[in-house]
Amino acid sequence: MATRMLSVRIDSDTLASVKEQAAARDMSVQDYVVSTLQREGFHQRYMAAVKETIHVYHDVLAEADAKWDADRPHADAAEERV
Repeated sequence: MATRMLSVRIDSDTLASVKEQAAARDMSVQDYVVSTLQREGFHQRYMAAVKETIHVYHDVLAEADAKWDADRPHADAAEERV
């Protein structure tokens, strides 16, 4: 797959936090940011699939999964992710 460059301007505190999180996972900043973006995209696609399952099949387990996901304190906020 071809790669492209993305340039993002962020404040120094956020960059320091991203560097710390990447180092804690023994990852480069680039790898950490890409994996974080991919993980967020996966979560959105997963929840869309759960909602579609509920709509089409009226699936009780899917409804419980959606409720569990909505109730859990996951890191949707950027400050919690970095």
